Amino acid sequence: MGDGIIFNDSVPTASIDTVTYLNIDNQGIADLTGIADFTSLATLSCNNNQLSSLVVLNPSLLNLSCTNNQMLNLDVSNNGVNGSLVSVDCSFNQLTSLLIINNINLNYLNCSNNLLTTLAFGNTTLFDLNCSYNLFTELDVSSCNALVSLNCSNNDLNSLDVRNGNNVNITNANFNSTLNSNLNCIDVDNPPYSIANWLNIDAWSSFSINCPPVVFGCTDTLSCNYNASANIDDGSCQLAGCIDLSACNYDVNAFCDDGSCIYINISVSSF
Repeated sequence: MGDGIIFNDSVPTASIDTVTYLNIDNQGIADLTGIADFTSLATLSCNNNQLSSLVVLNPSLLNLSCTNNQMLNLDVSNNGVNGSLVSVDCSFNQLTSLLIINNINLNYLNCSNNLLTTLAFGNTTLFDLNCSYNLFTELDVSSCNALVSLNCSNNDLNSLDVRNGNNVNITNANFNSTLNSNLNCIDVDNPPYSIANWLNIDAWSSFSINCPPVVFGCTDTLSCNYNASANIDDGSCQLAGCIDLSACNYDVNAFCDDGSCIYINISVSSF
């Protein structure tokens, strides 16, 4: 299976089709071509290898752990007719794509410490999600009505919807949305419950049953292009100041005139 050792990259299918547990951690493996022939495999652990991608087609697989690799893509969407997987840990990779849409029985997902920007859920059984340290700007787990643990800290979130009808079973220890600098509002089932029980949020974040739409723009009231509708500053603010070259206080950095220009009038008298 690609560990670089001659004659050590293949086995007869007859020797593996009854294997239910396979641990190949720390083997320097870069390619798992042929893993689908382990047709009875229930647990696969391939942590700390050199995998760059992984497509899982094993119909009986229940548990997958593939942490600390170099994977850019992971596809478990065709894992059985209805997706037999119940647990996936793919943390500490370089994933930009994670396909889990058909895994309707998935209970546990840890995809933290990757480069993910989107994640689509095709199940309602997920109860534990750790997607921290990624690049998400939006996250909607409202369809995951069994969810009782969520860690989405250290992302770029500006929108988070947790209205899954099960918020009362999410405790403070199992909710973390900190270190999301643009997350001003979080959609929840019951704001008073979340205020009282979910303390792991940023100081600027609040709870609502219906957060206002996110509008990017300049939020500095003193700027030329101030946008009264914006609720997240996008860094586009243009400095106001004196733009008259003949003024004493001409500001080379100003984009628009704010009426502050100062002039010195010198009059010459003749005797």
